[in-house]
Amino acid sequence: YVQTGEYTAGTVMNFTSSSVNAALCDATEGHTTFNVVYNADGTWTVTPGVSRISAKADTHGNLLFDEQDLNTDIYNEAGTAIICRGYTDDRFSPYTVTNLTHPGNIHIQGAYQLSVNHGDRIGTDCTNVNGTTAQFVH
Repeated sequence: YVQTGEYTAGTVMNFTSSSVNAALCDATEGHTTFNVVYNADGTWTVTPGVSRISAKADTHGNLLFDEQDLNTDIYNEAGTAIICRGYTDDRFSPYTVTNLTHPGNIHIQGAYQLSVNHGDRIGTDCTNVNGTTAQFVH
């Protein structure tokens, strides 16, 4: 249910009249947020936003999101330490890695080594970082 205007907590609202032509946000598929747009023709466009994800802490206290899907280890340029983890289903460059555990460790034009599914490390350069998603080229 989406309403414009103001509502004062503790007051009675007539939901029958207030919800006429309201946008329906169906959260049954696991979405917790929605982008709702009122169109010029009087209709609503509802786009599910963030999906529910599980989070837990590793032994160092770092949050891991959907750990079962974190199949990509991102090493520093020297390959001496994993500085971030994420998910990709790309098998060839460019690699788009989502759900980054430490996006602050990834910098545009930085050199990194990627290991997907515990495979061989691949030397890459970061070409883009946007939130918890980064792109790397080989």
